[in-house]
Amino acid sequence: SLLPSLLLLVQPYAVFSSDHDGNAWTWEKIFDLKKDEERIVANGNIFPSDEKNESWDDCLILVTESNSCCTGHHDERNNIVIFSESSPSSTQQRHEEYKFRGAVSIPGTEERRMWLLNTTPQNTDYLLELDTITGEILQTLLIPGSKDGHDLVRVSDKIFMVDTFNGHVIEMEIPVSAPPYNNDESIKKANAKKLRKEGEVNIIKRHTGFTRRDHINNVAVHPSLLISNLHGGKVKPNNRRNQMGSQTRLSALDRSISSAEGRELNMEQDGFQSITNVGTMCHGIAFWSPNSNEKIVKLISLDSKEGTLVSVDLTGPSKFTKREVLWVPDETHPVLIPPPNASQVYKGNGSKIFSKGLAVQGDVAYFGVSYARAPALRASVPESLLVAYNLQENKVMWERVVKSNGLINQIVTRGHLGWEMRLSEEVEQTVIEEVKKKIIPSNHLQITHHHPTDNPPPPIFCENTKRQDCTIFEESPENCLRNKVEARNCCACQGGGKESTFHSTITFVHDEENKSSCREASTGRTKKISLQQKRSQERITDSSSDSDVEDVDRIVKYLCTLNVQPVIDKLNEMGNLDEIFNTEAQLSSGNAVLVERMADKYVKPGVKSIQFIFSSHHGDVIYHFPLLSEWKMILEEYILNPLGIQMDSIIRMGFANMQNGSTINLHSDRNKWVKKAHRIHIPIITHSDVYFMSHYLQGNTTRIKSEAGQVYEFNNAFGHSVRNLGDSRIHLILDWIESPIELHEGSTERFIQLKPRQKCRKNKKENLLICDDGDDEEVKDEL
Repeated sequence: SLLPSLLLLVQPYAVFSSDHDGNAWTWEKIFDLKKDEERIVANGNIFPSDEKNESWDDCLILVTESNSCCTGHHDERNNIVIFSESSPSSTQQRHEEYKFRGAVSIPGTEERRMWLLNTTPQNTDYLLELDTITGEILQTLLIPGSKDGHDLVRVSDKIFMVDTFNGHVIEMEIPVSAPPYNNDESIKKANAKKLRKEGEVNIIKRHTGFTRRDHINNVAVHPSLLISNLHGGKVKPNNRRNQMGSQTRLSALDRSISSAEGRELNMEQDGFQSITNVGTMCHGIAFWSPNSNEKIVKLISLDSKEGTLVSVDLTGPSKFTKREVLWVPDETHPVLIPPPNASQVYKGNGSKIFSKGLAVQGDVAYFGVSYARAPALRASVPESLLVAYNLQENKVMWERVVKSNGLINQIVTRGHLGWEMRLSEEVEQTVIEEVKKKIIPSNHLQITHHHPTDNPPPPIFCENTKRQDCTIFEESPENCLRNKVEARNCCACQGGGKESTFHSTITFVHDEENKSSCREASTGRTKKISLQQKRSQERITDSSSDSDVEDVDRIVKYLCTLNVQPVIDKLNEMGNLDEIFNTEAQLSSGNAVLVERMADKYVKPGVKSIQFIFSSHHGDVIYHFPLLSEWKMILEEYILNPLGIQMDSIIRMGFANMQNGSTINLHSDRNKWVKKAHRIHIPIITHSDVYFMSHYLQGNTTRIKSEAGQVYEFNNAFGHSVRNLGDSRIHLILDWIESPIELHEGSTERFIQLKPRQKCRKNKKENLLICDDGDDEEVKDEL
């Protein structure tokens, strides 16, 4: 279950010896910072909060598996990648892969430089100097002896880095920046030091006391201590399965103890109580005090294995015993659902959703959430959920989808950096995204592919895997990576796709030349997908360039972009956009309605419609609704005429309103009319939190992202589903046929005009509608 107890009672804590007197490192003493300038600094958190230098709505720096980006809080479009693996680099040394675990600012560089912690596939750690405007890597410095770095924190003129492999916290000097910030003034501001050995950072001290098995994850730098969360647990060497299920403990090292004598603080010697009831595989250390008279300090952290945000009281009347789960993920959120046929990363203990990357600034906690993947495959996660949670008011401020191209490893705030990333025009012009994109000019589509097996796992990931554990995968090589299946790859199979499935996102590209052209240039006819594609739905499994184009042409075709503002204005004239879709409101306005539709009940719960045109199952009897006459002129002028679609060729048309939280379940349209009609979507009111998913055979999925007015044809014979996580989404949806509508046997009219306020139901036997004459009590007229 993802709902741990809100209050976890732990075993009674030991009482330390009275010999400690006032020297005991109690949590009260830890937070009793004597000087005004004293702070506890963690990655994304400063305690006590520096109100002068931080605000909840400052820009955030997101450090992911393969890029670093700045995201604005109020405008979801301000998600700017300032570095990616494909960024230009002036350095000669390039690594096979970037894995970023932290970022710190460099004083004296006019906010142009940052140091990034990078861990290579061989687990060697480097500091990379980044130009925040151009995205260039200007210096690459080895951190000697360090492996599998997990965190980076700067305090004044010192940088602290977590060396997880050795169980150390390395304290180092700030290196001198690359030109032009290697001048005397910049060096003085940063108190930077020249390198003692070319290509390597200057290490001041290795703070020891933890081990590799402890798996240090983060560090918070106290004036006298180094507070760390350890989620390796006291387990036997190489026991990865047990290690993954170990409880995290918050512990500390004394900065004054020498490297030779380094040890973990404990109750007996130091009066220090480690915290062990935070959760499992926790990430992030942040301290926060609520606005109350009681002197309460809470630990804010992520119980990563449960995907939750939690707090534990460290001081006050409920210290150590009060643990609260503040936020629980929605497992049905489209971003948190892994690709089809992908096995879960931790089979034995059931981890599905993973939370990582935490910052607490002011009263707001920011954190990242994604579906769980094996470490070697985390770069394959295309999008993550970025959540802002108000700790004081105990409520979510917003949840935003960001194109992370990997798990969010760290979230860095202005207070932590010492300055705010500015979203300048110069930055916007140098946006570089580390994704695989393909533009199809003929279709004006941009496809972003996210293959779960694009990044082969590094050998170190599977170094402890026994070959016999991989037998099941070696028997079916196609179920793993495309290269030869070896023991070093089987771990990725256990945490990744059993089949070479992919997830992709389609967005529409429109330039001024094609923006107003809704018809084929050569014939003047309406652009369309061949109806043959609705009659043959075999999936092309080859993911080569040619089949990408062919597959997309079978699913969706961008037609053009129309001005839909007049349509929006007329909808607003009808009243509240949610209320006008209610059955009572439509009957009051004189329209007819469809009632008791099984599709509305089981396939489209919560979706409401305003019908203009409807058809029988065979598409040979067409019904015109009363409201069509009122809307006919505006629909023809702004929608149908530009598209080249005649009103008498339309067999179904209406507005569909998906209100917040509504869902269209996975289905494909199968009635006879589907194979002879083209399904057109005209987004009227929409946003980025709508997830329109087309489901291929073989488990492949494509998300279709559209903006208002971007008209496209969709092949509704393929499986598709929709979920709306934001405000109401309204599309005008129509189905038109190429040949004239044939008269139904025994009928003299091509269309049947419904009367005002009629209620119509389907006749299952004849696939026709049965409608009353406006009397709510009895069905009288059969059409």
